Amino acid sequence: MSFDHISSFTQSRGIKLSSSLFLLDSCSTISIFRTREMLDNVGHFRQQGLSHGVTIVSNGGSVSANHVGTLRGFNFPVWYKRDSIANIIALCDLIRERHV
Repeated sequence: MSFDHISSFTQSRGIKLSSSLFLLDSCSTISIFRTREMLDNVGHFRQQGLSHGVTIVSNGGSVSANHVGTLRGFNFPVWYKRDSIANIIALCDLIRERHV
């Protein structure tokens, strides 16, 4: 893996990051992706054995998600919402599975 640039951004209406980019976020408590092709076993939360969806609130507003899957190579749940601002991996999810 190589990095060709580093970006910093703030949330604002209309911002869209590359669909192939994912962000490792130390402040997030759940992972959420907008790129369906990066996820496996995506289904409605009830099909996944969960009792409810999720609403994520941040300084940029809120978004609700009802579909959840897994990121290839990992076991933690990743919520799927096509309208999400970015593909976000919560650092706390990654730490539960890998030595970071």
